[in-house]
Parts: sequence; C-alpha cells; structure tokens
Amino acid sequence: MVWAPDRDAGVWASVARLGEVGGAVVGFLGAALNPSGTSVCAHGYHGSLHSWARQKDTQADAGAGIANWEPQLSPSGHFGSVQDVCWDPSGSYLLSASLDQTTRLHAPCMRAGQQPQERPRWLEIARPQIHGYDMRCAAFVSGLQYVSGADEKVVRVFQATQQFVSLWRAATGANASEAGFDDASSALAVGASLPVLGLSNKAVESTQVQALMDADSSIINNSSSSDAHRTNDTYQVRQTHTDVVAAAAIARAQRAAGQSANGGAWLPMEEDLLRHTLWPEADKLYGHAYEIFAVAASHSGAWVATACRATAERFAGIRLYSTRTWQPPAVSVEGLETAVPLAAHSLTITRLCFSPPSAANGSSDDSDRYLLSVSRDRSWALYERTRGDGEGEEDDAAYAEPTGPYRLVRRQQKAHTRIIWDAAWAPDARFFATASRDKTVKLWPASLADEPSAPAKPVALAFPEPVTAIDFLPALLTGAADDSLRYVLAAALESGRVFVLEGAGRSDGAAVPTVWTPSEVPRAETHAAMVQRLAWRPRPERGRRSSQRLWQLASASDDQTVRILAVDL
Repeated sequence: MVWAPDRDAGVWASVARLGEVGGAVVGFLGAALNPSGTSVCAHGYHGSLHSWARQKDTQADAGAGIANWEPQLSPSGHFGSVQDVCWDPSGSYLLSASLDQTTRLHAPCMRAGQQPQERPRWLEIARPQIHGYDMRCAAFVSGLQYVSGADEKVVRVFQATQQFVSLWRAATGANASEAGFDDASSALAVGASLPVLGLSNKAVESTQVQALMDADSSIINNSSSSDAHRTNDTYQVRQTHTDVVAAAAIARAQRAAGQSANGGAWLPMEEDLLRHTLWPEADKLYGHAYEIFAVAASHSGAWVATACRATAERFAGIRLYSTRTWQPPAVSVEGLETAVPLAAHSLTITRLCFSPPSAANGSSDDSDRYLLSVSRDRSWALYERTRGDGEGEEDDAAYAEPTGPYRLVRRQQKAHTRIIWDAAWAPDARFFATASRDKTVKLWPASLADEPSAPAKPVALAFPEPVTAIDFLPALLTGAADDSLRYVLAAALESGRVFVLEGAGRSDGAAVPTVWTPSEVPRAETHAAMVQRLAWRPRPERGRRSSQRLWQLASASDDQTVRILAVDL
C-alpha cells in the first residue's frame, strides 16, 4: 500500500493498493519507493520482483485522493538451482528447468523502435510448468512440444498453446513459419489452467471460451471490473482456475501490441506468468521406479529416452517411448509383447544423447543412429538403432530384437576414474565426448560401435577442476586460412568457469582431433557456482558487422541463473 499525508485531517491515508488481492503471488516480503516517489519495487514470496510506476493522475483521481499506478515489466528468473537448459529445434527460444519447481521459456524480445542490427533483450515470455516437485531435466520433441522430468516417477509431456504462439510472435517479431509451426498452431488449445490441488495443467479449448462468451458477454468486455468477478460464472471459472476471462484480457492486450509501454508489444507480468502462460499436459509416461534424472528426444522426434535415479542395476535402465502413441515399443519375448528397458549401467544415468546426422550421409535419415548414455558408475554405453530411419518406424508389429528399436553395441567400463556428469556428440557424429569429475574430457570415436572388442584409445583433455557440463557447437566451421574444418567444444567446470575449445579436423583421416586450443570466457561473464548444463543455440545471430556471425551459448548453474553468452567464432 502507498500512503500519503492528508493535510486536512492531519493523518496518513492510503492512496493506492498495488498488486492483486487473492492472486497467485502469495504475498510480498518487502518493498522500496524511489526517491522521487514515482516508482515502487516489491519482492514476493517466490523470489519474484514486481514494480509499478505512477502515471499522470486524472482530474477524477486527484479529486478522490487516489494515485494512478500501473504495473511495469520487471526482471524475472529462477530462485532455485537451474538444472537444465535446452533450445527448441529452430533455436527460437530457450527452456530452463529448475529446483524452484518451474520450467521457463526465454526469447529475444524487440524494443519499441528497435533497429534490425540492434541486439534484442532476452526476457521470460512463458512459464509452461509450475509443479509440485523439483524439476530436473527437459527436452524438446518439437518446437511446440517438450517432455520434462522431476523428483517424481512420471515423465510429463507438454504442448504449446495458441496464446503462447501469438505472444511469441508479438514479442519477438518473428515469423512462425520460420520456426516450423505455423500450420500446427491452429490445432493447439487456446490456453491452459492448473486445477485446485492438482499437478496436471489442463487444456482450455476454444469451445470453453465461446461458451462463456455466449453465457455472458459482459464478463469478457468488463473482465477487469469488480462486478464481473462477483458473477456466478466467473466465480466457478476462478474456482477451477480455468480463468478464461483473464485469457481473453491477455488476447486483447496482444492485439494491442505496439501501444504498450513495455517495448512495443504486450509482455507478461509476473502475475501473468504464474497463471496465464501455462502449457497443457498432453500425456504422462510411466515405468520408472524412482525419480526421473535424464530425458532426451531424438532429432527426428520419433522417440523419447528416459532414465531415473538408481542404486542397483535393475533400476538403471533406459526406457524408450514412441511420440506417436506415447507408449513403450512392444518387444516380443517368448510370444508375449512387453516393454524391455535398455540395460547397461549399475548406477544413475546422468545424461542421454541421440547422435546427429553423420558426415558421410548428412541427411536427416541418418540421424539418431546411436543413443549414448553415461552414468555415475563411470561407464558409457552406446546403443545402435535396429531398424527404420528414425521416422515413421513405429508400426504395429512388435520388435523381434530383445531390446526394441535400439540394441547395446558397446559398453566402456571404467571410462573415467570418477563420476561421468555429461556427454555430447560432435556435429558430424564421428566421435563423442564425455565429461567427468576426474577433471578430464575424453573424446571417443564412434567407430568403436563397429568394433566391440577393439581397445579404446580416447583423446583426453585435462582441466584444472572437475568438468560438469559440455556441448559441441552444432556446426562445423571452416578455417580462415584454408578449407580445414574446425570443431568447437564448450566445457564448464565445478566452480562456474567456462572454456571454449577449437580443434581442427585431422588431415590423416582420423576421426578424433588430437590438438585443441582452449579459450576461457571472462570470469565476470560466467557463473559463481557449479554449471549444470551447456547448450549451443542451433543457429547463429548476425553481429554488429554484416559479415559477423555470433553463436550463442546458454548455461544453467547452481547460482540460480541462466546465462546466454555471445561467442564470436
């Protein structure tokens, strides 16, 4: 509440009440007023910031002794350790998962009057999942669908909404067709809601919105008035948290893009992020005995691989699910069809990775040939696809192979001397890397899958601290002086330091480069705690010079921040 002295009465009186009574913010723990008295900033129970700016008072407001305050866009972010970050396949936006029990979507938003060569600001534009369990991992199946795992035994599938697509287009000025979901967006639900005491976001269909509009159009037209909130229809809506009225208000704000003071497009405030930017839950994937720890989606979008915490071999299996049916692939065992997990490890699997298209083929048909897993048991395992091209292979016939669509072809025990935290494939799938607590990153040729008994001779890269996250640039770069190809690998350490290494392709035809040149990211631009995940953006951005291309590297850390670094390569 904002107070001011009443000179006639000689007492202090309330001139404004900021925030939303009975909203989802829970409450404010403190607030500060700027010296000029024109702006207020408050912090909420969930670590969020809220701000209001005083507008020019109307004659009616001045006569009633009421100040006119409007909410403003405030910085947002996680208030718990960020465990995972991943880009959508087109690189249009970034998804982060945190121990604060939320997943959040970040996108580059345009300012009013911004020139094309100016760098946009990255803002949180949606909070698809607000959960009751700590979030651990997430992976995009497509630009409009992702799967997530938390400290529960269930993997959840989420689908975007029409409201999100409209908001993303208005905020970023991007073309939906460039992101590959222009045609698909019309089939999406309008919005989503979270039922009382529930964990599953429910879809809000266009028929529900139309039914409410037909019942009482005045509710939609006057959704901000106190009278509208007292009607029985709206009361029922608010009790079930469907809140179609607020969704209609957001839609009107989106149509008014360009008239907002928040940069030329309507952008969600903290209250909107908590309630109005959810994604509906499309399905649940069952089968694990303990909390989910790792998920991965194939490049073709046909398969999802999951793993859970494990202290014994029988729990350390990888479960595959078809994205067509959201069921495990059927495997024929002694005439019976059953779901059999991929087994190779004895402790928790920390990372799962599908291979990209190989250098020899380069087409999407060759992607996802291998599935790589690394574990706390210090080993890695390589599984090869048994049939199909990774797309459209899920027919009704059960797999004759005992493991289904993938089979184990190589397991490397004692690959490191300590826990293996992360793994990544080179962009041409000729080799892959593993990162460990033993302060090394090791590079292994993919040809080991063809020679199960051949001795492994990896290229080892030493670091001053345990390596907790790695990722390869998703493209091969051409050398400046010649036509040689360069690989780029990002590696993050336990203290928060980040290195970018470049390695030239071998002239002798060997798969794995042996010479790598490291460069450390300035310490002021990196994290203050352990980095949990690194992820290169799938496509570069234009720099200040027309010929300059900047690659962007996203990182998630225990210091509760998500950072996006622009790397000039």
